Amino acid sequence: MTAIPRSREAVQEQHAGGGVDDAFRGRDQIVEMFDRDFEWAELSRFATYAAPQATLGVISGRRRQGKTFLLDALTSATGGFMFTVTETTEADALRQFGGALAAYLGEPVPFRFAN
Repeated sequence: MTAIPRSREAVQEQHAGGGVDDAFRGRDQIVEMFDRDFEWAELSRFATYAAPQATLGVISGRRRQGKTFLLDALTSATGGFMFTVTETTEADALRQFGGALAAYLGEPVPFRFAN
């Protein structure tokens, strides 16, 4: 089983400044994930890769296999932002995204995006 940290702050408190990298090593078992050691290791390697340019990761697989769960755990561990799109209109999706991004950044007013 792989330990998935619930948040960067929780990991840092538990490691007394050890930071997110310690969480990727799976030292604290906060949330158990069965048989995902390889996937978690690859995601954490990708997330901590220090490239001078932008990088793109592709997550693929069959439905209901835990892809979103892994990505949610990764964004929690790294303090990142994740927005999951639901089936809706383009305008509504942009409105939801603007609100979620503003909340993540601590902005009092949602961002607005043109259609």
